[in-house]
Amino acid sequence: GIDNQGLTGIEHSFEDVLTGNNAPDKIFLDARGDEVLGIEGDKPNKTEKVKTNKVVLTLDENVQYIAERELKEGLEKYKAKRGLVIVMDLDNGDLLALATNPTYDPNYYSKAKWDVIKNWAVTDFYEPGSTMKIFSISAALEKRKITLNESVACPGVIKIESWTVHDHGASAGQVRFLKPLDIIKMSSNVGTSIVTRRMTPEEHRGLLLKFGFGKPTDSKLSGEVGGIVPELPWRPSMQSAISFGQSVAVTPLQIVTAMSAIARGGIRIDPRIIKQIIGPDDKILKDYKSREVRTLSQDTADKIRNLMIGVVQDKEGTGKATRIPGYVMAGKTGTADKVERGRYSGNVISSFLGFYPAEHPRILQFVLYDSPQTEHFASLTAVPVFREIASNILMYLNIPPTKPDELIDKEKL
Repeated sequence: GIDNQGLTGIEHSFEDVLTGNNAPDKIFLDARGDEVLGIEGDKPNKTEKVKTNKVVLTLDENVQYIAERELKEGLEKYKAKRGLVIVMDLDNGDLLALATNPTYDPNYYSKAKWDVIKNWAVTDFYEPGSTMKIFSISAALEKRKITLNESVACPGVIKIESWTVHDHGASAGQVRFLKPLDIIKMSSNVGTSIVTRRMTPEEHRGLLLKFGFGKPTDSKLSGEVGGIVPELPWRPSMQSAISFGQSVAVTPLQIVTAMSAIARGGIRIDPRIIKQIIGPDDKILKDYKSREVRTLSQDTADKIRNLMIGVVQDKEGTGKATRIPGYVMAGKTGTADKVERGRYSGNVISSFLGFYPAEHPRILQFVLYDSPQTEHFASLTAVPVFREIASNILMYLNIPPTKPDELIDKEKL
């Protein structure tokens, strides 16, 4: 603000740290109100301003620029209400980019609307839809309710209490036998519901809480909310709905944090955006470290990672448009029905959550569009934008290809 006050975001959260013992400038005026010049004749007489602390962020300006550029282009192309990109360094939880659009000019803060000012990556929650299937199948594998080789009989439509669950593209009389890879790759609601309900509601809810859902992360971002994981007891219809991302609410940053557990061999890491606080003498006053929590076994995490590779690498995968020659990518699409004014409105939230290179993950990335109009499914909106951002980041960070033969083959073509 004009009085050196943080109005929102990091500046507001760390107001005390940034201002400290900062004394205001004092400019001496004569009787007419003009500044009294110093000895040199060109500078006003004033007291020396006390130096203040600095808050060092983890954001990488180049990654942030890439994210903002591609996000904006996609927003205009798909005529979405708003969009978001989050990029995390999986080594330490550092947020390299956190971009939202529409945005505003901080110089005209008073003229901006709160919907644009707020950091809705942490202040708003939504039903995650198909993205939640990854965590549901992870929980079932962790609790040994299914193996990777088991084929589950999945009718096109099933009835749970008074609720109907159906799979996109499958007829009511059709029965498909799907392994966990197929359930994830084809994003089967029916398969996810059947497998997840082999767990007790207590087991299911317990694993969701271990992933970090239902409580704020340790990001230090102001206004962060915890989302909603319904209290027990759960009826079978509720457990089914939660398994494929309905009747549960998450923030974008929560879903990224949860996925870090799978990308990091079962160890979830909290996101970090504050790296250090530096004093006036440039000495480090405080180092911030990300908290790590064992969420899944290494074995389960590795299995789910391989399933997510299938979503991208297999020709039937919903994320196949994410492929980048020379690299193995892993991810999951999400096309979630949007709740507005207490009911499903017909709009959707389209997203893609993934990490790369999948063999030894370095980067975790999330792209989300709220209410795209020209295209509906995540495979046609979030996925191509994810690919463009990832291609640029791989080049910028100089991450070597893990499948160099693909690049050789491409050059021959």
